[in-house]
Amino acid sequence: MELHISLGGRGDQAARIYRQVRDAILDGRLRAGERVPPSRDLARQLSVSRNTVAAAYDRLVGDGFLEGRAGAGTFVAMPSMPSMPSARAGSRTAPVGALRPSPRWAAVAGDLALRPRSRRPATTCGPGTPTVPCSPWRRGGGC
Repeated sequence: MELHISLGGRGDQAARIYRQVRDAILDGRLRAGERVPPSRDLARQLSVSRNTVAAAYDRLVGDGFLEGRAGAGTFVAMPSMPSMPSARAGSRTAPVGALRPSPRWAAVAGDLALRPRSRRPATTCGPGTPTVPCSPWRRGGGC
């Protein structure tokens, strides 16, 4: 399978790879179960670091677009998987009410609002760090 990705311009290359592979999946150019090129091969083809391609693939796996199979490679995720986003033509928005904060966060936010704020700046040297020699750092402005 040949995957065509354009990296012209400036900015985050991993994000551009992610978007173009995701769009190819959503548009149907990459079908469920189809194998994507190994990160090493795609990196060589695009003249980028393998880590750049691996970061894009990791994000695609995390978002449910790709799945890794041990010893076999990386494949477009099957639509029957619960983690696979729905890929209706022309619809790339999240369902209404899909994300809501947990009620637990309201209690945490309330606790944080009641805590008094310290007027002292945070430092790494002090009573809690007896093994750190602070005097050399104080001269240079580190503490």
